[in-house]
Amino acid sequence: MNPNSWSAIRRQKDQYGRYLVAPDPSSDEVNQAWGVPVLETVVCPDGEGWLLDTTKFGRLALRESLIVRMGYANDDLVRNILRYVAEERCVLTVERPAAVLHLTTLPTLAATETDEPAKRSK
Repeated sequence: MNPNSWSAIRRQKDQYGRYLVAPDPSSDEVNQAWGVPVLETVVCPDGEGWLLDTTKFGRLALRESLIVRMGYANDDLVRNILRYVAEERCVLTVERPAAVLHLTTLPTLAATETDEPAKRSK
């Protein structure tokens, strides 16, 4: 989920002024919603999110085991530099696509700041 959306969701209150995600956001786990871990990333568009059931979604398959290569390049031998590369090739297998839910129209920080009730002058 985008950090702006997650911050706006954590600030949502019901009509009694209680927070919806956690009873006390200052003392509860910051990156959890009702016991479900929340991962924040700016790669996810603002106002959108993904809900993923990792117990049913699929698994990680190993295509190539860990390989460590070392060597020199250009003038590394003169400068006494040895380069290492460690690489492992994995693939994510999707066994149950229904375990993924795309959430849209989530609140954002920009939307919650502008939703203040307008004060009318008499």
